[in-house]
Amino acid sequence: ELECVWQSQVDPAKGFSWESGLRALLRQDPDVLLVGEIRDSESAKVAFQAALTGQLVVTTMHARSCADAIRRLLDLGVAANHLRSGLELLTCQSLKPKLCECRRLKVESRVSEMDRADQLCTKCQGTGIQGRIPIVEVFPAIEGQLSSAIVEDADTATLQHLASSLGMTS
Repeated sequence: ELECVWQSQVDPAKGFSWESGLRALLRQDPDVLLVGEIRDSESAKVAFQAALTGQLVVTTMHARSCADAIRRLLDLGVAANHLRSGLELLTCQSLKPKLCECRRLKVESRVSEMDRADQLCTKCQGTGIQGRIPIVEVFPAIEGQLSSAIVEDADTATLQHLASSLGMTS
């Protein structure tokens, strides 16, 4: 449990839906909202309404890239001017396998597969993978050409190209 942190569980059977819960929470004027995931138009709109009234909203959504996330939010009905005003940081992450030290040593020393089989690594149980590492894309600030492109309802490829030209590394 965290001090000053509350969580609500929705229960549609009792009339407590995600939307009604979030609206009730906004009436309490919290400083920060952690929203599990934006999945639909209503949740996207309410999250941005909260962001535009001064709350810090931290949430997730499924998308292949930052440009895809922008397009998805627009498709869910978030107004372009709300994106420009309410979006402070947009990142896209992908978790990739992290090579175990035994696999890195194998690659560096070019040890044959037969030699490696004789030495079962206790860290990775011989899989060559030890955990995952995030690969993160950070979308640039929505201003200038990027802002104009969003207002003009640009496609994902255009948004991706503009963001890359502004320094985003995909």
